[in-house]
Amino acid sequence: KSASPQEVSSAIEQFYMEGQYDSCIQLFERQVAVANGSAVNNFFVGNAYLHQKQPEKALLCFQQVLTINQYSPDRYYH
Repeated sequence: KSASPQEVSSAIEQFYMEGQYDSCIQLFERQVAVANGSAVNNFFVGNAYLHQKQPEKALLCFQQVLTINQYSPDRYYH
């Protein structure tokens, strides 16, 4: 059984909060291969990329947050 989108989002957030940035990024990249990432996931992974000294990838995630947010009634990150 595969994890639900909510379970994946929770795991991404938990990996980030625990400082497990590689795991956070890997899970996100697998998730994005199946479906577009959410604003929340892009936010956490963008920060994980910053911790991993990968600002170009972080910027792409943050740009995706802005793109997703402009069409979402729930604007999490401004």
